[in-house]
Amino acid sequence: MRIKYRYGFNNNESDIADFIIKQNIKHDKGAIITVFELLDDDEHFEIALKFLENHGIKPTISEAVFSQKEMDEAQWLSIRSTWRHDYPQPKDRGYIFSTYDATDYCDECKKGLKQKESFVIKKEPNWGPRNFLMINLVHDELFISSQAESVLRNSSLSGFSIYDVLNKSGNKLERIKQIYVNSYLGNGLSNKSVCQEFVCSKCDYKKYILKPDFIYYKKEVFANVYEDIIKSNEKFGEIGCDSKIFITQKFYKIIKTNKLDRGLVFEPVKLI
Repeated sequence: MRIKYRYGFNNNESDIADFIIKQNIKHDKGAIITVFELLDDDEHFEIALKFLENHGIKPTISEAVFSQKEMDEAQWLSIRSTWRHDYPQPKDRGYIFSTYDATDYCDECKKGLKQKESFVIKKEPNWGPRNFLMINLVHDELFISSQAESVLRNSSLSGFSIYDVLNKSGNKLERIKQIYVNSYLGNGLSNKSVCQEFVCSKCDYKKYILKPDFIYYKKEVFANVYEDIIKSNEKFGEIGCDSKIFITQKFYKIIKTNKLDRGLVFEPVKLI
């Protein structure tokens, strides 16, 4: 495992620009901001880190990068899509009360929603080479193409249902479906994974931000799980309140074998 740090600085900061050019660090110069990334095993990482700290430049994002061996050895992995499409309808948060049962909803920390109806979006996605997506504002539901639907329906994978997605007129969209995850895991997140905790000032519910690392869980909570996909009971996010979606190595291999992984991010779970 390696850690990747993403940085950005204004183009008028010529001393920083000169430094990354001198160090031969790959970068993307936009109209206003230049962006670059560093891995913690890069040959110039320590020099660059010291220079950037002295200039008050901190990473905007840090994330773990895992080897294929680490992926292949994991019994369970988290899964998410980097592709976001459209917004849930009705807009202006109206979907919260039409798509979900909001009986136990806390408007401060956003916990307590239970899906009761199909998601509604404006239009079909243009899938191109991709087969999984997430819709904006909803970070713990996966949506799939017709190709992915066919693969999953013809597999022996368990733990999910396939739901229709509707347009604003209430008609079923033909080229997008939702993977509805049937079950939630018991609590078992290890403190070793936690970077930050947030306690709701209204209902005292606790949410988490994870470190860029393996996701550490107590192995006993997975001991009697026989599904191939399941959601975390713990919730994550400072603003949102989202579960992690976990899949088995079997599910992961089916996605990879059928080349459905474009735009997907997997993170291995370490059972301790």
